[in-house]
Amino acid sequence: MMKMKFKRGARYRFRPKPGKYTQKPCVAEYHTRTLVYLKDAPGDRMVHHIFQWRGGALECFSDVQLEDYTVIPL
Repeated sequence: MMKMKFKRGARYRFRPKPGKYTQKPCVAEYHTRTLVYLKDAPGDRMVHHIFQWRGGALECFSDVQLEDYTVIPL
């Protein structure tokens, strides 16, 4: 399980890992997103990492879901 420490207000690039859901690198590049980390929220059995899109929408990832991405701090 991936345990990553995020810094509040920092930007992170999420790139899908090739071969997991995408077969071609160009598809992974198309689905790469840059999000800003807001905070962690405890759930019933796991911690949810909450990020914000550029337009203001929120995105939430658990540690298990983060394993599907290469997360790059910017």
